[in-house]
Amino acid sequence: MQIIPAIDLKDAKVVRLTQGDFGQAEEYGLDPVEVAKGFAECGVKWIHVVDLYGALEGRFRIENLEVLKKITREVKKYGVSIQFGGGVRSIADIQTIIDYGASRVIVGTLPQENMDFTKEAVKKYGDKFVVSLDAKNKIVYKRGWSESSKVEMDVFLKKLEDCGVKLLVYTNIAKDGMLKGPDFAGIKDVMSLTKILVIVSGGVSSLEDVKKLKEMNVYAAIIGKALYKGKIDLKKAAELC
Repeated sequence: MQIIPAIDLKDAKVVRLTQGDFGQAEEYGLDPVEVAKGFAECGVKWIHVVDLYGALEGRFRIENLEVLKKITREVKKYGVSIQFGGGVRSIADIQTIIDYGASRVIVGTLPQENMDFTKEAVKKYGDKFVVSLDAKNKIVYKRGWSESSKVEMDVFLKKLEDCGVKLLVYTNIAKDGMLKGPDFAGIKDVMSLTKILVIVSGGVSSLEDVKKLKEMNVYAAIIGKALYKGKIDLKKAAELC
């Protein structure tokens, strides 16, 4: 299992949300490039970077793409790659983000609204194209988790598999930023419903959580707030995997 530390960007600054609520944004006053460098020095192979306003408003911000470029340049020295999400609304957007240095592009809203886009993205980018499956009560959410799609998770997963999607990020919105452990039952459900490789996000808050996810044969786990709060030693987590 891979450990993927997270950097959420708001106005080119590092923040963390609780359950995707912008009213609960906690700003850390940290340089995102230095944060990424610190993560890279812990031995991880991937870093997860999100443009929060892009996810909410539907268009990534150029200042955050400039941060992405700087991060990519810094962590490349350590053999680390970046996956980036937030505000992707077209094939051209995917290409732009790749041009700025990302090795994977995560898309949440558009695959729910346009399966033709999903098929085209898979055909053109393969496993560089990653779908974000953000759910609450087994219903898929979109637009920065602000709107229910009213689509059931199992139905959406089947459509993604039919399109040839190879990798997805699963987040139980209720768990994100709560530091109370992942949605282990939901993760099992997702993995039983699809052959797509699953990256888990939301709630990972201890090394015990990391061990349990590894035992479940999860492909990768994203860790965010627990790192900034000192709940998890990233180097130890990476060594476990």
